[in-house]
Amino acid sequence: MTKINQFDYHIFKDINDLAGTNHWLDRFMEFLANDAVIFLILGFIFYWFINRNKYGIMVIQAGLSVVFSLAVNAILHHFIYRARPFVDHHVHKLIQHSADSSFPSDHSVFAFSIAATFFLYNKKHGFGWLVLAFGIAFSRVWVGVHYPLDVTAGAIVGIIVSLFLYKLYQNNKFYQKMISQIISIYERIFSRVLKKNNNEYNSKN
Repeated sequence: MTKINQFDYHIFKDINDLAGTNHWLDRFMEFLANDAVIFLILGFIFYWFINRNKYGIMVIQAGLSVVFSLAVNAILHHFIYRARPFVDHHVHKLIQHSADSSFPSDHSVFAFSIAATFFLYNKKHGFGWLVLAFGIAFSRVWVGVHYPLDVTAGAIVGIIVSLFLYKLYQNNKFYQKMISQIISIYERIFSRVLKKNNNEYNSKN
C-alpha cells in the first residue's frame, strides 16, 4: 500500500467509523448516498421550466457537463481499477453496492458537474448546490462504498469539465450558436406539441 493509499485509508476509516454511532444520522447519510441525486435532477427541471430565457443555457451546459464528465469517468474506470473499501477491509457498509471499480466516484462526478455549472452561472443559487454535492460525496465515504480520494477525484473531474464548457461558451461563437440551436429546436417542438394538445382539447369540448 502506497503512502497516498495509506493516508486515504486512514481518512476513510476516521469517517466510516462514525457510521453506527447515531441511527438517524446513518439514515440521513444513506439518503444522501442513494437518493439525493434526485434533487439535482429536479433542479434541471425547475430551472428549465421556471425561466428558460434566463436559465436555459445553464441547464444545457450542466447536462453536457454530466455527459462529458461521466465519459471521462468511464475511460478512467477502464484503465484504473481500485477495489472498493468493503472488498479489502472490514468496514461499516450501510448500503448495498457491487464490487466494481471505486475510482473515481460516479456519484461525485454527477453531483459536482451539475453543481459547479450552476455555481458558474448563478453564484447565489450555486453555493447551495455545491453544499449538496459535497454532502453526496461525503456520504459515499460514510456508508463505506468509496474512499475520500475516489470522491475527490470525481469532484475534480466534474469541476474541470464544467469550467471547460463554461469557458468554451464564453469564447467560442460556434459553440454559442450550437447551444442556442438546441434551445430553439426544443422551443419549436414544445410549441407544436402544446398547439396540438390544445387543438385536441378544444375539439373535444
